[in-house]
Amino acid sequence: MSILKYQSGLTFNKDFYCGYSPERINPGDKEHRVTTIIKVTAGSTPDIATEVDDCKQVCNDVDYVLHQVALGSVPRSIEDPINTNRANIDGFLNMLVASKDANVKRFVYAASGSTYGDHPGLPKVEDKIGSPLSPYAVTKVANELYASVFAKTYNFKTIGLRYFNIFDKRQDPNGAYAAVIPKWVAAS
Repeated sequence: MSILKYQSGLTFNKDFYCGYSPERINPGDKEHRVTTIIKVTAGSTPDIATEVDDCKQVCNDVDYVLHQVALGSVPRSIEDPINTNRANIDGFLNMLVASKDANVKRFVYAASGSTYGDHPGLPKVEDKIGSPLSPYAVTKVANELYASVFAKTYNFKTIGLRYFNIFDKRQDPNGAYAAVIPKWVAAS
């Protein structure tokens, strides 16, 4: 996880899967540019945000949380549903509770196109989802349900971004859990 300190005084907690430097975030925006990134790690990938006290510590004095991390990969979730659940549901709920308790202004999180499940309709529409097709998809549906309940119960502002395929230049196209985009890039 990283805590992003902005020159304007806004502070973001960001736990994304790839590294950033201050000059790469909001380049040219002098009012809202990041001035500091504090990296906070919670161990190996399955341990991401699984300790609620760690989550509460990193959410103190934070204005916005950008929760963009999960234990991804449908095949991995099929092989290891326990750690997928632990990282993606327990970790998500810990970050959600810590953010709410810290009076964070908004919680923006990585949702997933996997929540559409077996619904055949095209184009995909936010309120038309089917049954999940993997343990990973179950965790992402649960995240959306928790976010909705926190919005209704606590008036806590959340936004889920349903990503389909994401890519970062640091992804290994030959890794066991490589997404399709790095494979296409490597093949071109």
